[in-house]
Amino acid sequence: MNINLLIPNLFWSDTSQPEIYNGLLIHFLETLLSKGISRTSSSLEMETWLCRQFNLEQQHGSWPIAPLMLHIDAPALAKTSKDFWMCADPVHLRIEQNHIMLADSQSFKISPEEAEQFVQDLNHNLGNSNFIFSTFHPHRWYIRIPKAPEMQTHLLSQVTCKNINNFLPTGKDSIIWHKIFNEVQMLLHEHPINQARVSRGELIINSIWLGGAGAYFSQYTLRIHIYGAMMTFLSH
Repeated sequence: MNINLLIPNLFWSDTSQPEIYNGLLIHFLETLLSKGISRTSSSLEMETWLCRQFNLEQQHGSWPIAPLMLHIDAPALAKTSKDFWMCADPVHLRIEQNHIMLADSQSFKISPEEAEQFVQDLNHNLGNSNFIFSTFHPHRWYIRIPKAPEMQTHLLSQVTCKNINNFLPTGKDSIIWHKIFNEVQMLLHEHPINQARVSRGELIINSIWLGGAGAYFSQYTLRIHIYGAMMTFLSH
């Protein structure tokens, strides 16, 4: 029986610093790798690799991460919804010189109560018949829209700890979502929850990251369930 072993971020991203491995005790890893078959492939984000392993196809140029994770966070809704879903995950943005760096939920904690209040206020101020914010997990927020937007986005894992200016949405509908993106930031900037977080010395939630749009397809149920379970496990 063949086993595919996924170890996210096993190697340091900066190949110019091989000394980072000096002194590491990796006897068991060496033993494990010595018993496997080595092959070279292009670098892929974890979500992309998993989608390809489970033969899940792109939708409108995007890997459908939102409906995949929605199947785990709200399975009953995922099975009955005919809408398009897009990830709108909470993030922290920090200005550094001439660029903006992004930190995902691995860098901060957010309670279910905080997430619910944030989303309620986003819907009260920004939501309309064309889109609505939802949260079924504190670290995973969603936007429900009636049809697929004509734009290309990047996965959150692609932009974490990077300059977001190189990864903003592009395409025909991107101007609309850039506007929503900016309005969300303005609303969150002075939000009472963030003021309380600052007083506790915690990172504020001052933006969202859009991506992973798609619709649910019932014929993928088993593969989606396995994919979602793996993503939930790996995100902890």
